[in-house]
Amino acid sequence: MVFQSLVGVLLAMFYKPTAKAFSEIIYLVNEITNGYLLKYLHLNGASLIFILLYLHTTKAIFYASFRTLGWVWVSGVALLLLSIVTAFLGYSLPYGQMSYWAATVITNLLTAIYCIGEKILVGVHGAFAVQEQTIARFFVLHFILALAILALAAAHILILHANSSTSSDARLNG
Repeated sequence: MVFQSLVGVLLAMFYKPTAKAFSEIIYLVNEITNGYLLKYLHLNGASLIFILLYLHTTKAIFYASFRTLGWVWVSGVALLLLSIVTAFLGYSLPYGQMSYWAATVITNLLTAIYCIGEKILVGVHGAFAVQEQTIARFFVLHFILALAILALAAAHILILHANSSTSSDARLNG
């Protein structure tokens, strides 16, 4: 996750959250020295993190960690959910056709909230549809949530070490 954050900071030096973000990314990949490497390290790093998160969650479910390690489980689920939201925000940043429609469809799910969904949606978008200011908001949130994930991951490990791990207990006790 730390490597992912460092690569993300390097990418952010070349990214502008504007309506021409897609062109900027094409420029990054084609014209900046090793720009393609930065982009694909960040993109594939996110996929690797999700693979590891899913494996780790599967292990935690297998050992029934949620029964005895309440706060460890809660912080782990919070990490997974924050990672999903952060990945969605990052996916929306290129502002191409796929990311535009993904942002439109996913954010429109907020309208399912009774009475206030439309107002929340306008607050998220900054307008009545996904626009340049939406991408700027998503860019800032992508950074903030990435920092929150790093902090929560550290807290998750500290909470785990304050308690005992059920997976190691299960292996020791047979």
